[in-house]
Amino acid sequence: MSEAARHVTELADRIGPRPATTDAEAMAGDYIEDVFRSRGLEVTRQEFESPRTASWGYSIYHLLTIASVGLLYWAEVWDPLRWILFGAAAIAAVFIWLDLDMRFGLSGIMPKGPSQNIIARHIPKTRRAEKVKRVVLVAHYDSARASLASSPSMAKRFPALIAIMKGCTFLVPVMIFVDNLAATRIADPYLWYATLVVAACLLIPLAINIHRELLMRGTDGANDNASGVAALLGLAEALVPEPDGGVKMPTQPLRPLQVDYRGSEGSQESAPEQASYEEELPDDFQWVETPRKKGSEPPSKAAVSGWLGVDPEFDARKAGKDIGHWDNFEDDDEDEEFGTLRGWAGDDPIGDPDFPANEAARIRQRVTERIDRSVVDKELWFVATGAHESGAWGMRAFLDEYGDDLRDAYIINLDSVGAGNLHWVTREGAASRYASDRRLISLARKVSRDEEILAKGREYRGVSTDATPALARRLKAISIMAFDINGRILNWRWHSDVSENVQPENVESAVKLVTGIIREL
Repeated sequence: MSEAARHVTELADRIGPRPATTDAEAMAGDYIEDVFRSRGLEVTRQEFESPRTASWGYSIYHLLTIASVGLLYWAEVWDPLRWILFGAAAIAAVFIWLDLDMRFGLSGIMPKGPSQNIIARHIPKTRRAEKVKRVVLVAHYDSARASLASSPSMAKRFPALIAIMKGCTFLVPVMIFVDNLAATRIADPYLWYATLVVAACLLIPLAINIHRELLMRGTDGANDNASGVAALLGLAEALVPEPDGGVKMPTQPLRPLQVDYRGSEGSQESAPEQASYEEELPDDFQWVETPRKKGSEPPSKAAVSGWLGVDPEFDARKAGKDIGHWDNFEDDDEDEEFGTLRGWAGDDPIGDPDFPANEAARIRQRVTERIDRSVVDKELWFVATGAHESGAWGMRAFLDEYGDDLRDAYIINLDSVGAGNLHWVTREGAASRYASDRRLISLARKVSRDEEILAKGREYRGVSTDATPALARRLKAISIMAFDINGRILNWRWHSDVSENVQPENVESAVKLVTGIIREL
């Protein structure tokens, strides 16, 4: 089993459904944190409060819009009611737009629970005042509840359903406004009937949201988004050097003996008693030396000659007579007949102030010669966000706290990369459409061509991703995702989103693509 498959199995199978603010989501966060720490990364756990779901907020918007049209029937009794209902419908339209754009709305004031982001950093060693490029890699690890809108029979109609929901919500206040004008009173009650039909279309998303919260269970979230987390962890393994291990020695040093010098009897451990006896020796007893083995010459002579750096056959007396006087020593290092001198042939490190720094640089070069400096010399943040499915609250909390540090950073979001064809997203957003960073798009195109990765660009017309809040704040971001031939996420928010339907090679291709982008930055 590959590492990517192992991570997907751990999150989707062992932990299972991971709805926002639940204990299962916290368990997934613990697992990701352990993997980051095992890589030697500095890890921060950012805790925040998040709404448990976004469905109830949108249900209120739909109810408010439908009620505004229904109560318009009684506006004949009290004319100011027309403008009150117009205001209510207009407020619902404005707030649903802000909610879809992940800015502000009723979803933010729904019942909340605790969630967390897991943030790991690789900080390269830099010189003073040296500026390094910062790259933030993001993937959410919570999973969604299943929804009828994502069922196999309705999944292909989901974009149309979203378009109808937004269109009807924005059209109703316009039609109420037109109906309130004196010039159009002659069209009553037919204009009101038309407005009622438009508002009735919102009963479909209203019923889907209520059914989802009351009757549907959470999905395993294998593709959405255990696959993205697996790619995130795979990038940590591919981009960050392994933590330094201990020094390996041929023989381990002896453990020092711990002696208690306090002298108290209570602190001393008595050794096990051994059998002993005493024997009196006679006065004329003579000690006998232990016989030595006869054989080869003691090794002292060879050891001394080796230590002096001369051959074993070197005769010091004869050499001294031949030299005769100290003045006859030559300054060169010729061996002549004194044998082969085996002394230090390099520079003497003693007294050389540059020797420690040079030696450290040499060792560091040997250790890091196989490390890709174009990658490890960049500051890398690995961010696993929680509470995405309830409105990308994890990413919002991350940007609220670290937004000032991310002005010059590049943000790459990994979402649902485990099944389908790999793409980089060129534009995204559920309300406003935000274009991805042009340089990241250009590098993704270049890397996919150079590395022969089957990936291409595509606009995403579904719900917002974790890159959407970053793009809304004018940060440089892009999403890496996978779609089927119709531009849909496979098994999205349905019970078929299980680990068996995730392709590990897809995750590995995403890792390869993002690694190439980071290398080129």
